[in-house]
Amino acid sequence: MLRGLPIFTKQLKKAGFNIVNVANNHLQEYGKEAALDSINNLKEEDFKIIGIDSFQPQIILIKDIRFGFLGYSLHPEQSICEEVIYSQGNLKKIISDVKKIRGKVNYLIISLHWGDEYVENPSKEQILLAHKLIDAGVDIILGHHPHVLQNIEKYKNGIIVYSLGNFISDMHPKRTKKSCIFKVKFTKNFIKEFDIVPVYIGKKYQPRLVKNKNTKKSIQEIYKTPVILTEEQYKESIKTYRKQLRIEWFIFLIKNCCKLPKKYLLEYIFLFIKTKLFKNKCKI
Repeated sequence: MLRGLPIFTKQLKKAGFNIVNVANNHLQEYGKEAALDSINNLKEEDFKIIGIDSFQPQIILIKDIRFGFLGYSLHPEQSICEEVIYSQGNLKKIISDVKKIRGKVNYLIISLHWGDEYVENPSKEQILLAHKLIDAGVDIILGHHPHVLQNIEKYKNGIIVYSLGNFISDMHPKRTKKSCIFKVKFTKNFIKEFDIVPVYIGKKYQPRLVKNKNTKKSIQEIYKTPVILTEEQYKESIKTYRKQLRIEWFIFLIKNCCKLPKKYLLEYIFLFIKTKLFKNKCKI
């Protein structure tokens, strides 16, 4: 179960963020009322909010350039809520929304909560969906949920960031600590250039600029067209990554069993047993 303090919205604003996608499979873990409370806290700080079914797509005007934003989650809700208030994406709905807003903006950016946790390559279904969205008029796709970096693909006139990885996170496996800041330069008529700033999540769970050349090079390797795996190959990759994750969690528990409060130690043990028993069925 994931939650944060209301004051975090003020800190996000102070850090320079101005638009938030709230569509993800953890939003309603504490019920609809708590989710709406989070959204209201964001509204009080004047955030533009995407990813809510009742909201219109957000349009931001910057130097005579109109940017349109849409947000969706492709993962089912983990809570017991009967009513899901965030936008649950499917191709038909997203394409319909794209057509409604495409003519009103210079650039259309979609934020997608999709993919499998800890897997370093997107699935065939993701790749095909991303290409269809670019074909329909989307300029940039920003993916998240796997907790690790995935490919950045230049497809036709669009850019697909399959997974940005973590940014502020207390996850312990090394693969979840590599991340990046995605930068894009726009003119009114075309994307001038795009790049990433490699970062690494340090001991205080905050991103820091990467100075190590080898680490920076390994992060920059995400600039490549993803390999389309068969269904069997993709399932096997999930098993491999999850096995590695369980081993890393076990080592972390052994090294830190005397440092962790009993409450958190029990939670970690439960998580380890859960992933061990259910393996690739476990969703976090």
